[in-house]
Amino acid sequence: MAGFVLRFVAGGLLVALIPVVAARFSANVAGVALMFPVVTAVGLGALWLTRGDDDVRRAAVGGLVALPAVAAWILGLVAAMKFRLPFPVAAFFGMGAWLAVAFAAVRLKDVVDI
Repeated sequence: MAGFVLRFVAGGLLVALIPVVAARFSANVAGVALMFPVVTAVGLGALWLTRGDDDVRRAAVGGLVALPAVAAWILGLVAAMKFRLPFPVAAFFGMGAWLAVAFAAVRLKDVVDI
């Protein structure tokens, strides 16, 4: 339960700080801060505490397989916004791109057995 609370607080704090970072520095700096892996680090730490090194290694490999899907989400979002679509609609396109690439990456991981 403590791991859940820590992930909840850390992730929420990061999300809440993004507009502050954008106002104080720039939207570009906020974008870099948004990609900081706080949830990943805390999540893997909680997994390590409860399940050990082997599960952390497997989860980290799963995360590596998912990286192209994150790039697809961002590219889908930006491409849709380039056509002046509002953020909620563009986010839908980004999520569709994420889903397609994530599904392919998981299938590829099953074939390659990383």
